Amino acid sequence: MSIEQLERRRKKFSKETRDRLINDPLLDAALLSRSKNIFLKNLQQDQQQREQLLAKLKAEERSDVLDHGLRKLREIIVSIFDSNNNDVGFVRFVEEVYTTSFEFFLSNNQFQKMGPILKFIVDNLVHIACYAEYFEAYIVYISHIQNDLSSSLKLIKGKDALRQYNDAMLLSLIYGCSIDSPHTWFKLLMEKHYNKDDSLMYRMLLKAGKIEEMQLRVINIIKVSYNQISMAFLKDFWLCKCLLLPKVLKELEALYFIEQKADGTCLIYFKKR
Repeated sequence: MSIEQLERRRKKFSKETRDRLINDPLLDAALLSRSKNIFLKNLQQDQQQREQLLAKLKAEERSDVLDHGLRKLREIIVSIFDSNNNDVGFVRFVEEVYTTSFEFFLSNNQFQKMGPILKFIVDNLVHIACYAEYFEAYIVYISHIQNDLSSSLKLIKGKDALRQYNDAMLLSLIYGCSIDSPHTWFKLLMEKHYNKDDSLMYRMLLKAGKIEEMQLRVINIIKVSYNQISMAFLKDFWLCKCLLLPKVLKELEALYFIEQKADGTCLIYFKKR
């Protein structure tokens, strides 16, 4: 192939790439501030186009495309939020983008990316219906996942907020500095969040391995407090009916003798009989 043919081919592919970027904003990897993509610029002006792109993303099966697209929408939102935050439709759209982003990162175990999402919601979406749940989740996220108890507690300001987010504060204090038994941690968690598909708190703590960690803390306490204990008492009292996780059960079975009696009672022996 001659030099002239190679040059024509390069120009052809360059034009095709440029056309694809213009027609599909998700292929543009540049930051919004540096991008020359006309469609991305239009998204800053047109709410309908933003909503259409979000609908397209929610039907997207490719995880990397969904991740990239949601990031683009968040970047656009941040660039125009101050001038549009009194628009009810815009705020509803922002809520959908950020809650969808939260669910995406949670489902993909990308816990470090959840922090900025929760922070934006807490700082900017004060009037949405689910605000309290996200605020509560953010308190626990900082204390349990970022391991920063001090910053977690600083989020709670004023007596009204203290009462409203008392459970999240106590969960954080028990996890971060053991002011009470892990039994109390489970009692607080299960009274409000047990087995709810829509519970941010429960799902986040489960996915991040914090429920497993606290169950192991329970085991470390009861193994020195009892010679033996029934499995039912462990689950019903100590774990407050929280599901005993498979990895914790496997550790119990590996370390201690577990006896299944004829009457259906299951006993765990921590000391030799």
